[in-house]
Amino acid sequence: MKNLPDLKSGTNCRVTWVVGEYAQALKNMFDLDVDTKLHILNSDPGGNVIVCYGGHELAISYDVARQVKVEL
Repeated sequence: MKNLPDLKSGTNCRVTWVVGEYAQALKNMFDLDVDTKLHILNSDPGGNVIVCYGGHELAISYDVARQVKVEL
């Protein structure tokens, strides 16, 4: 399991765990939850992570993204 911001641009992954205070907001507002398949469009070290999933694109701040655990 890796933190979302640790992945490089162009990587495909699957959400395995979402922790912290933003877990419910990611699920309710953006339909991002366990088993969601993501494609990393852009990942800046220490910066935002932009992901594509289910026809949506979402920019996630570094602080929130590190609470999303994924597997390749």
